[in-house]
Amino acid sequence: LDTDAQIYERAELVTISGQAADLAGNPLTAATVSLELTARYGTRRFTATTDDTGSYEWPYRPAAEEAGQYQVVASVSHGDITRTDLATFEIRGLYLQSPRTSMRINAGDQHALTYAILNIGASDLTGLAVSLVDSGGDGGVQATLDMAQTAASLSGGGTTTFTIDLLAEQTLGNRDFQITVTSAEGSIEQAALAVEVVGVQPVIRFDPPNFETVIVNGDRTTQNVTGISGGTTPKTPC
Repeated sequence: LDTDAQIYERAELVTISGQAADLAGNPLTAATVSLELTARYGTRRFTATTDDTGSYEWPYRPAAEEAGQYQVVASVSHGDITRTDLATFEIRGLYLQSPRTSMRINAGDQHALTYAILNIGASDLTGLAVSLVDSGGDGGVQATLDMAQTAASLSGGGTTTFTIDLLAEQTLGNRDFQITVTSAEGSIEQAALAVEVVGVQPVIRFDPPNFETVIVNGDRTTQNVTGISGGTTPKTPC
């Protein structure tokens, strides 16, 4: 029993394979192999069937939120004898948690976005690095990466953060950014951020805000309403 690698990234396909034989070493063909996959999430059970050479294979696709240490036990019966074998593998746990993938911000405004880097696996992640790339667009946006509070390594279950500070200029339009997090172990996480710069719209309120009147058929009536500038639209991005 074996896997095609010992260490995987999140959501990477794990190929479990092996060969079944009797005590004399003869391959067991068309035999049912029971597979038990155990991790901190519990135990999953699968079955595979051997081919003409006694070989079997099972593709396991872990969910995106899975990471940690895994154990696989394969069992096959022949007559009154059951034979078992064991294999282990690990899924690294680098995970980038994005507060949002798109936002709208008024021209001239500033906003800060805080991202979380998590290690949802078991082994340490070291040499953490973050890059921010302007992918282009017609909107005027300055984006600055702040890693003053970002840890360089994370043990299993650990979390750290970084911030992207945005300044919207007066050029309206859209601009895209790519965020990449890497570790010394080779793990990579990416996220996209789309920013739209919009113009500030005036807000008008009326005094009185509402009124009622009664008009008889054929008559006329006049009601004075005053429009007052109430400033501009809220600066909270959406």
